Amino acid sequence: MRAQIPAKFESDDDPATVLEFYRAAMSPHPDVLECRGRINIRRGRRTETRVCLERPSSRLVQLATRTRSHYRVVAVEPRGTATEFTLASVYVR
Repeated sequence: MRAQIPAKFESDDDPATVLEFYRAAMSPHPDVLECRGRINIRRGRRTETRVCLERPSSRLVQLATRTRSHYRVVAVEPRGTATEFTLASVYVR
């Protein structure tokens, strides 16, 4: 597994606007997982499953999608009057 260094950004837009943008950007991928909480990747012998560890009170919302061996993750969280979001890519073999 190889992870690209996550990039953090801040926006004056509210979290809903940032999430809407990334939902649209990820929409070409049929299996976008949205999770309020944390996303874990469970690997079996020949399978990988993305699992949402739901935390209803969490302010963190993550979107994740996967192509054959590449995961893309966006994590969005309010920070005062702004929104902080992190973009990450993970390559698995």
